[in-house]
Amino acid sequence: MIANIGIRLSAEEKENLAAIAKRTDTTISQIMRRLIRTFISVQGEENAAAQKETYYE
Repeated sequence: MIANIGIRLSAEEKENLAAIAKRTDTTISQIMRRLIRTFISVQGEENAAAQKETYYE
């Protein structure tokens, strides 16, 4: 399943993101997907650590 997610950016933020995409030979979409995956992964690790902490208390 593919989901579409919309976000609001200022014109300046979008220009900066486009410049980064061009400089790294990627697309804005690729950057956003990578950021989301990283965020989900980090949150999962933090949740696992918190659960471990609670388990050992």
